[in-house]
Amino acid sequence: MAKFANSFTLELSERVALANGKKENKKVGEAKIPCPVLSDFGIQAEIQKDKEGKDAYEDGLPLYADPRFDFLQDAIKALISVRSRNRFEKGSLKAGMSLAEDFDSLFEQSGRTGEALAIRREAKASFEAFLQKLGKKAATVQVLSDLFYNSSKSLVTAEAAYVEALAVQVGRWVESLNEAQVARFKPKLTELQESINAAQEGADLEDMKS
Repeated sequence: MAKFANSFTLELSERVALANGKKENKKVGEAKIPCPVLSDFGIQAEIQKDKEGKDAYEDGLPLYADPRFDFLQDAIKALISVRSRNRFEKGSLKAGMSLAEDFDSLFEQSGRTGEALAIRREAKASFEAFLQKLGKKAATVQVLSDLFYNSSKSLVTAEAAYVEALAVQVGRWVESLNEAQVARFKPKLTELQESINAAQEGADLEDMKS
């Protein structure tokens, strides 16, 4: 399958502790991230023109004349950013990690094969059962389960408090798993860790974290 022809620059940062006990992001580098554009999906959309009459681009990606298509491209970029960011550590790709350069590798990393989807559903059921054993309210189980299953997308816009709550319960759930389950759920656990790390930390939600 053809590689993506477009890419954007992703600023890489890490959380550092300040003297007052708080944390902030510190830039440690940049990376070029391959990214599909609408034409890669077979969507024909008019691109804006610059002063010279050429197609207009911003950070390597096309600017579309229709704001709806621009919004769609921004959403694609945001998702690719989240999936890529935590493949880096201190400005370099982690050992064994790679960036998706075409749809085959993108879908493989997102766990959208038949077996991968089955594992995701199995992990979700296991997580829900764990929360129910803790005596969590049905609404709490539903919220955390939805964040858990769609973590690569849902945590991008989730409130920091929900992200922190999910991190706490996922940590407890993982401790309850046996070695075989940890090995089977590894792709989903990796996705969860990457998504949680990419989101901001926030305040507690009492029922979710107690």
